[in-house]
Amino acid sequence: MSRKIAVLIILLLLLSLTRSKKALAADPYWLGWYTDVKFSLADYKQSGVNLVLPVADTQNLLPTSSPTYQSYLDEAQRQGIKVIIPAYITGGKTLEEHINFYKVHPALFGWYVADEPECSWSYAPPSLVKTEWYDKIKSVDLNHSCLTAFCATTGCPSYPVSQRPYYNSLDIIMADNYEFKNSTPEFHNIGNIKNVVDTFVKEAKDNGKNGFIFIPQGFCGAGQWRCPTQPELRYSLYTSVVRETLGTLFYADFQADNSTWTYVNSLIKEVSSMGEAVKNGKFMDPAISISGEEKSSLSYKYGSDASYHYLIVVNDAGFTLAPTFTLPADVSIDRVEVLNENRSLSVTNRAFTDSYTKYQVHLYKFPKPGPTVTPTPLLGDLNNDNHVNAADFSLFAAKFGTGDTTCDFDHSGTVDTPDFNLLKSNYGR
Repeated sequence: MSRKIAVLIILLLLLSLTRSKKALAADPYWLGWYTDVKFSLADYKQSGVNLVLPVADTQNLLPTSSPTYQSYLDEAQRQGIKVIIPAYITGGKTLEEHINFYKVHPALFGWYVADEPECSWSYAPPSLVKTEWYDKIKSVDLNHSCLTAFCATTGCPSYPVSQRPYYNSLDIIMADNYEFKNSTPEFHNIGNIKNVVDTFVKEAKDNGKNGFIFIPQGFCGAGQWRCPTQPELRYSLYTSVVRETLGTLFYADFQADNSTWTYVNSLIKEVSSMGEAVKNGKFMDPAISISGEEKSSLSYKYGSDASYHYLIVVNDAGFTLAPTFTLPADVSIDRVEVLNENRSLSVTNRAFTDSYTKYQVHLYKFPKPGPTVTPTPLLGDLNNDNHVNAADFSLFAAKFGTGDTTCDFDHSGTVDTPDFNLLKSNYGR
Protein backbone atom coordinates (compact mmCIF):
# COMPACT_ATOMS: atom_id res chain seq x y z
CA MET A 1 0.00 0.00 0.00
CA SER A 2 1.43 3.39 -0.97
CA ARG A 3 1.98 6.09 1.62
CA LYS A 4 -0.59 8.33 -0.13
CA ILE A 5 -3.32 5.68 0.09
CA ALA A 6 -2.49 4.99 3.75
CA VAL A 7 -2.77 8.69 4.59
CA LEU A 8 -6.11 8.89 2.73
CA ILE A 9 -7.50 5.96 4.72
CA ILE A 10 -6.43 7.57 8.01
CA LEU A 11 -8.07 10.86 7.02
CA LEU A 12 -11.31 9.07 6.11
CA LEU A 13 -11.31 7.27 9.48
CA LEU A 14 -10.77 10.55 11.33
CA LEU A 15 -13.54 12.22 9.31
CA SER A 16 -15.89 9.35 10.14
CA LEU A 17 -15.03 9.60 13.84
CA THR A 18 -15.65 13.35 13.81
CA ARG A 19 -19.01 12.90 12.09
CA SER A 20 -19.96 10.13 14.50
CA LYS A 21 -19.16 12.20 17.59
CA LYS A 22 -20.96 15.26 16.20
CA ALA A 23 -24.02 13.12 15.51
CA LEU A 24 -23.93 11.69 19.02
CA ALA A 25 -23.69 15.20 20.47
CA ALA A 26 -26.93 16.11 18.69
CA ASP A 27 -28.73 12.93 19.76
CA PRO A 28 -31.38 12.73 22.49
CA TYR A 29 -30.85 10.82 25.72
CA TRP A 30 -31.45 7.21 24.66
CA LEU A 31 -34.15 5.20 26.47
CA GLY A 32 -35.58 1.80 25.71
CA TRP A 33 -35.44 -1.96 25.86
CA TYR A 34 -33.70 -5.07 24.73
CA THR A 35 -36.79 -6.28 22.95
CA ASP A 36 -38.76 -9.02 21.29
CA VAL A 37 -40.08 -7.85 17.93
CA LYS A 38 -43.64 -8.76 18.99
CA PHE A 39 -43.81 -5.57 21.10
CA SER A 40 -45.49 -2.65 19.36
CA LEU A 41 -43.11 0.12 18.40
CA ALA A 42 -46.09 2.50 18.17
CA ASP A 43 -46.88 1.78 21.83
CA TYR A 44 -43.25 2.25 22.76
CA LYS A 45 -43.17 5.60 21.00
CA GLN A 46 -46.06 6.75 23.21
CA SER A 47 -43.99 5.75 26.25
CA GLY A 48 -41.00 7.83 25.17
CA VAL A 49 -38.88 4.90 23.99
CA ASN A 50 -36.42 6.02 21.31
CA LEU A 51 -33.98 3.09 21.11
CA VAL A 52 -34.46 -0.70 20.95
CA LEU A 53 -32.22 -3.71 20.52
CA PRO A 54 -34.21 -6.63 19.07
CA VAL A 55 -32.63 -9.84 20.32
CA ALA A 56 -35.73 -12.06 20.45
CA ASP A 57 -38.26 -13.15 17.85
CA THR A 58 -41.25 -15.13 19.09
CA GLN A 59 -43.27 -14.25 15.98
CA ASN A 60 -40.69 -15.32 13.39
CA LEU A 61 -40.75 -11.88 11.80
CA LEU A 62 -37.01 -12.16 11.36
CA PRO A 63 -36.39 -15.30 9.28
CA THR A 64 -32.84 -16.56 9.11
CA SER A 65 -32.83 -17.39 5.41
CA SER A 66 -32.97 -13.84 4.03
CA PRO A 67 -32.33 -10.22 5.04
CA THR A 68 -34.36 -10.00 8.21
CA TYR A 69 -34.75 -6.55 9.71
CA GLN A 70 -36.19 -4.50 6.84
CA SER A 71 -39.85 -4.36 7.94
CA TYR A 72 -38.85 -3.82 11.57
CA LEU A 73 -36.55 -0.93 10.65
CA ASP A 74 -39.25 0.56 8.40
CA GLU A 75 -41.74 0.58 11.29
CA ALA A 76 -39.10 2.00 13.63
CA GLN A 77 -38.50 4.83 11.17
CA ARG A 78 -42.24 5.60 11.09
CA GLN A 79 -42.25 5.81 14.88
CA GLY A 80 -39.05 7.83 15.18
CA ILE A 81 -37.24 5.03 17.03
CA LYS A 82 -33.64 3.97 16.41
CA VAL A 83 -32.56 0.32 16.28
CA ILE A 84 -29.34 -1.41 17.28
CA ILE A 85 -29.04 -4.45 15.00
CA PRO A 86 -27.20 -7.58 16.13
CA ALA A 87 -24.33 -7.90 13.68
CA TYR A 88 -24.06 -11.63 14.26
CA ILE A 89 -27.61 -12.52 13.05
CA THR A 90 -26.85 -12.29 9.35
CA GLY A 91 -29.83 -14.04 7.77
CA GLY A 92 -27.57 -16.47 5.95
CA LYS A 93 -25.43 -13.68 4.52
CA THR A 94 -21.81 -12.96 5.18
CA LEU A 95 -21.16 -10.37 7.85
CA GLU A 96 -20.14 -7.81 5.22
CA GLU A 97 -23.28 -8.47 3.13
CA HIS A 98 -25.43 -8.11 6.25
CA ILE A 99 -23.85 -4.77 7.16
CA ASN A 100 -24.01 -3.45 3.61
CA PHE A 101 -27.70 -4.29 3.29
CA TYR A 102 -28.82 -2.27 6.34
CA LYS A 103 -26.21 0.44 6.75
CA VAL A 104 -28.19 2.98 4.68
CA HIS A 105 -31.42 2.62 6.67
CA PRO A 106 -32.37 5.86 8.52
CA ALA A 107 -33.55 3.94 11.60
CA LEU A 108 -30.21 2.21 12.16
CA PHE A 109 -28.39 3.33 15.32
CA GLY A 110 -25.48 0.90 15.23
CA TRP A 111 -24.24 -2.68 15.35
CA TYR A 112 -24.38 -5.00 18.35
CA VAL A 113 -21.11 -6.86 18.06
CA ALA A 114 -21.23 -9.12 21.11
CA ASP A 115 -22.98 -9.85 24.39
CA GLU A 116 -20.74 -10.49 27.42
CA PRO A 117 -17.80 -11.80 25.36
CA GLU A 118 -15.57 -11.90 28.45
CA CYS A 119 -17.78 -14.60 30.00
CA SER A 120 -17.44 -18.33 29.47
CA TRP A 121 -21.11 -18.59 28.47
CA SER A 122 -20.83 -16.07 25.61
CA TYR A 123 -21.69 -17.25 22.09
CA ALA A 124 -18.92 -15.06 20.70
CA PRO A 125 -15.42 -16.48 20.14
CA PRO A 126 -13.13 -14.00 21.96
CA SER A 127 -10.61 -13.78 19.13
CA LEU A 128 -13.30 -12.79 16.61
CA VAL A 129 -14.84 -10.18 18.90
CA LYS A 130 -11.47 -8.64 19.71
CA THR A 131 -10.42 -8.05 16.12
CA GLU A 132 -12.03 -9.69 13.13
CA TRP A 133 -15.72 -8.77 13.46
CA TYR A 134 -15.07 -5.09 14.18
CA ASP A 135 -12.60 -4.79 11.31
CA LYS A 136 -15.06 -6.39 8.90
CA ILE A 137 -17.88 -4.09 9.97
CA LYS A 138 -15.75 -0.97 9.65
CA SER A 139 -14.46 -2.05 6.25
CA VAL A 140 -17.98 -1.48 4.87
CA ASP A 141 -19.56 0.99 7.34
CA LEU A 142 -17.66 3.86 8.93
CA ASN A 143 -20.78 5.84 9.85
CA HIS A 144 -22.39 3.71 12.56
CA SER A 145 -21.11 2.75 16.00
CA CYS A 146 -20.25 -0.76 17.11
CA LEU A 147 -21.51 -1.67 20.58
CA THR A 148 -20.60 -4.53 22.92
CA ALA A 149 -22.27 -5.29 26.26
CA PHE A 150 -20.26 -6.54 29.22
CA CYS A 151 -21.30 -8.27 32.42
CA ALA A 152 -20.96 -6.19 35.58
CA THR A 153 -23.17 -8.20 37.92
CA THR A 154 -21.79 -9.74 41.10
CA GLY A 155 -20.24 -13.06 40.06
CA CYS A 156 -19.14 -11.92 36.60
CA PRO A 157 -15.46 -11.63 35.71
CA SER A 158 -13.86 -8.66 37.41
CA TYR A 159 -14.73 -5.39 35.73
CA PRO A 160 -13.32 -3.41 34.02
CA VAL A 161 -10.10 -5.42 33.76
CA SER A 162 -11.67 -8.40 31.99
CA GLN A 163 -13.43 -6.13 29.47
CA ARG A 164 -10.48 -4.00 28.37
CA PRO A 165 -9.11 -6.53 25.85
CA TYR A 166 -12.30 -5.95 23.82
CA TYR A 167 -12.18 -2.14 23.70
CA ASN A 168 -10.48 -2.07 20.30
CA SER A 169 -13.56 -3.74 18.81
CA LEU A 170 -16.19 -1.23 19.90
CA ASP A 171 -17.14 2.44 19.76
CA ILE A 172 -19.73 2.50 22.55
CA ILE A 173 -19.40 0.52 25.79
CA MET A 174 -22.45 -1.14 27.31
CA ALA A 175 -22.61 -2.95 30.66
CA ASP A 176 -25.39 -4.77 32.49
CA ASN A 177 -26.04 -5.15 36.20
CA TYR A 178 -28.59 -7.68 37.49
CA GLU A 179 -28.45 -7.91 41.28
CA PHE A 180 -32.07 -8.72 42.20
CA LYS A 181 -32.12 -12.48 42.66
CA ASN A 182 -34.74 -14.70 44.30
CA SER A 183 -32.93 -14.99 47.61
CA THR A 184 -32.12 -11.29 48.00
CA PRO A 185 -34.00 -8.58 49.94
CA GLU A 186 -34.94 -5.21 48.46
CA PHE A 187 -31.92 -3.03 47.59
CA HIS A 188 -29.49 -5.95 47.80
CA ASN A 189 -26.16 -4.84 46.29
CA ILE A 190 -27.92 -1.82 44.76
CA GLY A 191 -24.88 0.34 45.47
CA ASN A 192 -23.08 -1.69 42.81
CA ILE A 193 -25.21 0.08 40.16
CA LYS A 194 -23.60 3.43 40.97
CA ASN A 195 -20.14 1.83 40.90
CA VAL A 196 -20.77 0.18 37.52
CA VAL A 197 -22.03 3.37 35.89
CA ASP A 198 -19.23 5.51 37.32
CA THR A 199 -16.61 2.95 36.29
CA PHE A 200 -17.69 2.58 32.67
CA VAL A 201 -18.39 6.27 32.11
CA LYS A 202 -14.76 6.82 33.10
CA GLU A 203 -13.57 3.87 30.98
CA ALA A 204 -15.31 5.31 27.91
CA LYS A 205 -13.68 8.71 28.45
CA ASP A 206 -10.23 7.36 29.26
CA ASN A 207 -10.20 5.07 26.22
CA GLY A 208 -11.53 7.54 23.66
CA LYS A 209 -14.88 5.82 23.14
CA ASN A 210 -18.10 7.52 22.06
CA GLY A 211 -19.78 6.91 25.42
CA PHE A 212 -21.50 4.42 27.68
CA ILE A 213 -25.04 2.94 27.75
CA PHE A 214 -26.19 1.28 30.96
CA ILE A 215 -28.30 -1.92 30.99
CA PRO A 216 -30.30 -2.28 34.24
CA GLN A 217 -32.41 -5.27 35.25
CA GLY A 218 -35.97 -4.93 33.96
CA PHE A 219 -36.89 -8.62 34.10
CA CYS A 220 -37.62 -11.48 36.47
CA GLY A 221 -37.82 -15.24 36.30
CA ALA A 222 -35.31 -16.98 34.06
CA GLY A 223 -34.60 -19.36 36.94
CA GLN A 224 -33.00 -17.19 39.56
CA TRP A 225 -34.11 -13.54 39.36
CA ARG A 226 -36.99 -11.96 41.23
CA CYS A 227 -38.84 -8.96 39.86
CA PRO A 228 -37.21 -5.64 40.82
CA THR A 229 -39.37 -3.49 43.08
CA GLN A 230 -40.51 -0.09 41.85
CA PRO A 231 -38.00 1.77 44.06
CA GLU A 232 -35.22 -0.47 42.71
CA LEU A 233 -36.25 0.19 39.10
CA ARG A 234 -36.47 3.92 39.73
CA TYR A 235 -33.07 4.06 41.41
CA SER A 236 -31.50 1.95 38.62
CA LEU A 237 -32.72 4.26 35.87
CA TYR A 238 -32.03 7.60 37.52
CA THR A 239 -28.58 6.57 38.74
CA SER A 240 -27.74 6.28 35.04
CA VAL A 241 -29.72 9.35 33.94
CA VAL A 242 -28.00 11.83 36.27
CA ARG A 243 -24.56 10.68 35.19
CA GLU A 244 -22.80 11.26 31.88
CA THR A 245 -24.27 8.26 30.08
CA LEU A 246 -25.55 8.20 26.49
CA GLY A 247 -28.64 6.30 27.57
CA THR A 248 -30.26 3.46 29.48
CA LEU A 249 -31.57 0.28 27.86
CA PHE A 250 -33.50 -2.12 30.10
CA TYR A 251 -33.08 -5.86 29.74
CA ALA A 252 -35.56 -7.20 28.70
CA ASP A 253 -39.24 -6.74 27.83
CA PHE A 254 -39.75 -10.41 26.88
CA GLN A 255 -38.66 -11.53 30.36
CA ALA A 256 -40.54 -8.85 32.34
CA ASP A 257 -43.85 -9.47 34.04
CA ASN A 258 -46.65 -7.03 33.19
CA SER A 259 -46.20 -4.94 36.33
CA THR A 260 -42.46 -4.47 35.77
CA TRP A 261 -42.91 -3.75 32.05
CA THR A 262 -45.64 -1.18 32.72
CA TYR A 263 -43.69 0.61 35.45
CA VAL A 264 -40.47 0.76 33.43
CA ASN A 265 -42.38 2.33 30.54
CA SER A 266 -43.87 4.92 32.92
CA LEU A 267 -40.33 5.77 34.09
CA ILE A 268 -39.11 6.10 30.52
CA LYS A 269 -42.00 8.45 29.78
CA GLU A 270 -41.16 10.48 32.88
CA VAL A 271 -37.52 10.89 31.85
CA SER A 272 -38.37 11.71 28.23
CA SER A 273 -40.80 14.42 29.41
CA MET A 274 -37.79 16.37 30.72
CA GLY A 275 -36.23 16.32 27.24
CA GLU A 276 -33.27 18.63 26.78
CA ALA A 277 -32.74 18.96 30.52
CA VAL A 278 -31.74 15.29 30.71
CA LYS A 279 -29.51 15.34 27.64
CA ASN A 280 -27.80 18.67 28.32
CA GLY A 281 -27.97 18.88 32.11
CA LYS A 282 -24.78 18.87 34.17
CA PHE A 283 -23.91 16.09 36.58
CA MET A 284 -23.16 17.50 40.07
CA ASP A 285 -23.48 21.07 38.77
CA PRO A 286 -21.71 23.39 41.25
CA ALA A 287 -24.46 25.97 40.63
CA ILE A 288 -26.54 23.88 43.06
CA SER A 289 -25.49 24.01 46.70
CA ILE A 290 -26.43 21.22 49.14
CA SER A 291 -26.22 21.51 52.89
CA GLY A 292 -23.53 19.83 54.98
CA GLU A 293 -22.34 16.27 54.76
CA GLU A 294 -25.48 15.11 52.97
CA LYS A 295 -24.06 16.22 49.62
CA SER A 296 -21.72 13.23 49.62
CA SER A 297 -24.72 10.87 49.73
CA LEU A 298 -26.57 12.46 46.80
CA SER A 299 -26.13 12.35 43.03
CA TYR A 300 -27.89 14.95 40.92
CA LYS A 301 -28.21 16.60 37.53
CA TYR A 302 -29.29 20.18 36.91
CA GLY A 303 -30.57 21.13 33.46
CA SER A 304 -33.09 23.17 31.53
CA ASP A 305 -35.38 23.13 28.53
CA ALA A 306 -36.82 26.22 26.86
CA SER A 307 -39.11 27.09 29.78
CA TYR A 308 -38.12 25.21 32.94
CA HIS A 309 -35.21 24.19 35.12
CA TYR A 310 -35.08 20.59 36.38
CA LEU A 311 -33.15 19.23 39.33
CA ILE A 312 -32.96 15.40 39.39
CA VAL A 313 -31.70 14.07 42.73
CA VAL A 314 -30.86 10.48 43.74
CA ASN A 315 -30.18 9.36 47.30
CA ASP A 316 -27.29 6.89 47.05
CA ALA A 317 -27.41 6.15 50.76
CA GLY A 318 -29.14 3.31 52.56
CA PHE A 319 -30.57 5.72 55.14
CA THR A 320 -32.89 8.74 55.28
CA LEU A 321 -31.75 12.28 54.50
CA ALA A 322 -33.22 15.78 54.75
CA PRO A 323 -30.97 17.95 52.59
CA THR A 324 -31.39 21.65 51.90
CA PHE A 325 -30.80 22.77 48.31
CA THR A 326 -29.82 26.32 47.37
CA LEU A 327 -30.64 27.29 43.80
CA PRO A 328 -28.52 29.50 41.51
CA ALA A 329 -28.51 33.27 41.91
CA ASP A 330 -30.51 33.87 38.72
CA VAL A 331 -33.48 31.89 40.09
CA SER A 332 -36.22 33.88 41.81
CA ILE A 333 -39.13 31.64 42.87
CA ASP A 334 -41.17 30.93 45.98
CA ARG A 335 -42.06 27.28 45.28
CA VAL A 336 -40.73 24.24 43.41
CA GLU A 337 -42.91 21.49 41.98
CA VAL A 338 -42.00 17.91 42.90
CA LEU A 339 -42.80 16.05 39.68
CA ASN A 340 -45.36 13.23 39.79
CA GLU A 341 -45.71 13.40 43.58
CA ASN A 342 -48.65 15.84 43.75
CA ARG A 343 -46.81 18.27 46.00
CA SER A 344 -44.66 21.39 45.95
CA LEU A 345 -42.15 22.90 48.37
CA SER A 346 -41.68 26.40 49.70
CA VAL A 347 -38.53 28.26 48.62
CA THR A 348 -37.00 30.94 50.86
CA ASN A 349 -33.95 32.90 49.75
CA ARG A 350 -33.55 30.39 46.89
CA ALA A 351 -33.37 27.46 49.36
CA PHE A 352 -35.71 24.54 50.03
CA THR A 353 -35.55 21.33 52.10
CA ASP A 354 -36.91 17.88 51.28
CA SER A 355 -36.77 14.42 52.85
CA TYR A 356 -35.46 11.21 51.27
CA THR A 357 -35.92 7.60 52.25
CA LYS A 358 -33.08 5.26 51.34
CA TYR A 359 -32.27 5.17 47.61
CA GLN A 360 -35.17 7.49 46.84
CA VAL A 361 -35.35 9.79 43.80
CA HIS A 362 -37.03 13.22 43.58
CA LEU A 363 -37.50 15.43 40.53
CA TYR A 364 -37.89 19.20 40.95
CA LYS A 365 -39.25 21.57 38.32
CA PHE A 366 -39.38 25.37 38.38
CA PRO A 367 -39.69 28.10 35.73
CA LYS A 368 -36.74 29.79 34.12
CA PRO A 369 -36.48 33.55 34.58
CA GLY A 370 -38.34 35.34 31.82
CA PRO A 371 -36.48 37.73 29.51
CA THR A 372 -36.15 41.31 30.72
CA VAL A 373 -38.68 43.39 28.82
CA THR A 374 -38.00 47.07 28.30
CA PRO A 375 -41.36 48.84 27.88
CA THR A 376 -41.81 50.94 24.75
CA PRO A 377 -41.79 54.61 25.74
CA LEU A 378 -45.23 56.22 25.58
CA LEU A 379 -45.12 59.09 23.12
CA GLY A 380 -45.91 62.30 25.02
CA ASP A 381 -44.94 60.98 28.47
CA LEU A 382 -42.45 63.75 29.09
CA ASN A 383 -42.06 63.23 32.85
CA ASN A 384 -41.70 59.42 32.56
CA ASP A 385 -44.56 58.52 34.88
CA ASN A 386 -46.05 56.11 32.31
CA HIS A 387 -49.02 58.38 31.64
CA VAL A 388 -49.78 61.25 29.26
CA ASN A 389 -51.71 63.90 31.20
CA ALA A 390 -51.86 67.59 32.10
CA ALA A 391 -48.38 67.57 33.57
CA ASP A 392 -46.95 66.49 30.23
CA PHE A 393 -49.07 69.12 28.43
CA SER A 394 -47.54 71.84 30.60
CA LEU A 395 -44.02 70.66 29.81
CA PHE A 396 -44.89 70.55 26.10
CA ALA A 397 -46.41 74.03 26.10
CA ALA A 398 -43.21 75.47 27.57
CA LYS A 399 -41.23 74.06 24.63
CA PHE A 400 -43.70 74.97 21.87
CA GLY A 401 -42.05 76.82 19.00
CA THR A 402 -38.53 75.79 20.04
CA GLY A 403 -36.20 73.15 18.64
CA ASP A 404 -36.30 71.03 21.81
CA THR A 405 -35.71 67.41 20.76
CA THR A 406 -37.67 65.83 23.64
CA CYS A 407 -40.91 67.44 22.39
CA ASP A 408 -40.18 67.33 18.66
CA PHE A 409 -41.94 63.98 18.25
CA ASP A 410 -41.94 64.00 14.43
CA HIS A 411 -38.29 65.11 14.22
CA SER A 412 -39.16 68.10 12.00
CA GLY A 413 -36.74 70.38 13.84
CA THR A 414 -39.47 72.44 15.52
CA VAL A 415 -41.98 71.76 18.29
CA ASP A 416 -45.20 72.64 16.52
CA THR A 417 -48.83 71.65 15.88
CA PRO A 418 -48.12 68.18 14.38
CA ASP A 419 -46.19 67.37 17.58
CA PHE A 420 -49.13 68.60 19.66
CA ASN A 421 -51.47 66.29 17.69
CA LEU A 422 -49.20 63.33 18.45
CA LEU A 423 -49.24 64.16 22.17
CA LYS A 424 -53.01 64.60 22.06
CA SER A 425 -53.48 61.13 20.50
CA ASN A 426 -52.02 59.55 23.66
CA TYR A 427 -53.58 61.97 26.16
CA GLY A 428 -55.27 60.14 29.01
CA ARG A 429 -53.31 56.91 28.55
